[in-house]
Amino acid sequence: MAPKEFHDLSELQLNINPQSGEVESSWGNLGFWSTQNQSNASLNYPQACRQLACEVAAMADLKGDHNLLDTGFGCGDQLAVWLQEFKVNNLTGINLSVSQTQHAQKKIAALKLDADIRCELKVGDGCQPSAWQGLDKHFDRIIALDCIYHFTNKSQYFSLCKQRLGEGGALVVSDLLLNASIKNIWHKCILKAICYFSHIPFQNIKTIDEYRAELNLLGLEIARDKDISEQVFLPFGQWLEQYISELSDKKSDTGRLSWLKYRGTAKFLRWGYEKKIFSYHLLRIEHHGEFSNKSTL
Repeated sequence: MAPKEFHDLSELQLNINPQSGEVESSWGNLGFWSTQNQSNASLNYPQACRQLACEVAAMADLKGDHNLLDTGFGCGDQLAVWLQEFKVNNLTGINLSVSQTQHAQKKIAALKLDADIRCELKVGDGCQPSAWQGLDKHFDRIIALDCIYHFTNKSQYFSLCKQRLGEGGALVVSDLLLNASIKNIWHKCILKAICYFSHIPFQNIKTIDEYRAELNLLGLEIARDKDISEQVFLPFGQWLEQYISELSDKKSDTGRLSWLKYRGTAKFLRWGYEKKIFSYHLLRIEHHGEFSNKSTL
């Protein structure tokens, strides 16, 4: 029997329609809980997740003619966004989870894409060179949507991305950053414990200065940085409790569902946000010196 995956299909339980009881999507990110046209109260989880994907795409200036690599695409809902909404016609994906990749392949097959649209998905660890074997030599955009803090070797991942980014290319990620070096020993112990149980290597959580230094050693730099903590951390937890309550009120078959993982995540995010320990950023990373105008949004 294959070992149980940490990243599996459990996120499906976040995508149940409380009215019908049907699983209508398979998103698995934290969501972006505000738009210009909707209040947070009116957003459901799939809408917020799609919005986070669109925020990442906007940071990437994603266009249809870009050769795109998605590293850590989950169950594939974001792939449909790249293909259908941003009209990307050359898409490759690497994902660590076997079960999620199989789910994503079925999802993409159901889209019945035109023959001239290429979408190739494979199982692999994006931090390992072996996962990049057989991929295109150059990509215009590489994306890691709400997953990079789980990567086992971010420095190796950045190095592999640098080798494959073409001229004018960009890597866009959404990531957790420390607001400052942690001086409080108790806070550091709590953070280490949470990272351990969440399969987040503790060394992955860095300050922005440490992040820049790591990238600069590889010949990369942060071209744009946007802090979206306010639209992510607390709203996710608020939605989760309301969602669980709605499912319970409908007396749908949710008694066997475990919410410990997601309630734990929500409490972790609230703790980090209220203690001002970490924040959530969209980062656009480019070859060093690619553009002269760098900005913090």
